[in-house]
Amino acid sequence: MVHKQEPASALSTPLSLTRPSEKEAEDRAINAVLNSIYESKNPVILVDSLILQFGLRPLVRSLLDELQFPTFCPFMGKSVIEETKPYFHGTYNGKFSYPGIQEAVEEDSDLVIHFVPLPTDMNTGGFSANIEPRKLLLVEETRVILRGEAFEGVYLASCQPTALHVITFPNMLT
Repeated sequence: MVHKQEPASALSTPLSLTRPSEKEAEDRAINAVLNSIYESKNPVILVDSLILQFGLRPLVRSLLDELQFPTFCPFMGKSVIEETKPYFHGTYNGKFSYPGIQEAVEEDSDLVIHFVPLPTDMNTGGFSANIEPRKLLLVEETRVILRGEAFEGVYLASCQPTALHVITFPNMLT
């Protein structure tokens, strides 16, 4: 394709880098996520570095400001969260975390919301991170996985206004 000619006018149309979510999957995922949040007594959030790659830092920061849940980041996610916020509790790296942090995430919480995980040895304390799947909510770029149930076709970038609106104003949920 490198030799294919394109008109210069094509450069004036910006590329769309987002994909629309499948409406039914998005609705089911939002309902499942909200139910888990409402049932939770001690939720925590992990925010990883891939948020930056997808250009979602403003969304995640707004969501964190709304929720005010205790928030941690793996080592590579440190630049995503404003560490001066009262809800920021430290860096989670499995058994290499500061005292109390591993327990707060793995043992004391009943829901761990992990935004766009990057499971490398550096981010997981040499793969020593041990979060029980029954309390794990993975929010990935193209799907949401809640306690092992996958909601495919839910694109994080495309559902951001809806998700933030529903969480901020839960009485609007139908």
